[in-house]
Amino acid sequence: MLTASGLVTGVMISSPADTHASKKASAYQAEIAIEHLKAFWGDTLVNGASMAKQARYAEERLALGRSSETINRELSVMSAAFRRAARFEKLPG
Repeated sequence: MLTASGLVTGVMISSPADTHASKKASAYQAEIAIEHLKAFWGDTLVNGASMAKQARYAEERLALGRSSETINRELSVMSAAFRRAARFEKLPG
């Protein structure tokens, strides 16, 4: 079973020359985002990555004093991972 954190880690790190992060954030910022995403999503299966859970992620990060811009950048890394996984047919059927 594919987890959300496994998806982010595997898809975003597997092809660094073609990363979404190069367009939206520095590679260093993307690495930081991946660590935060992995910590929150943990063993959540890909099909459990709901909009409600994304909202909880944002709420938790805001409560920690992170800016909306930082949170949006982090979620854009996750979104890019899902798009890339779909493009390369890595998502479960």
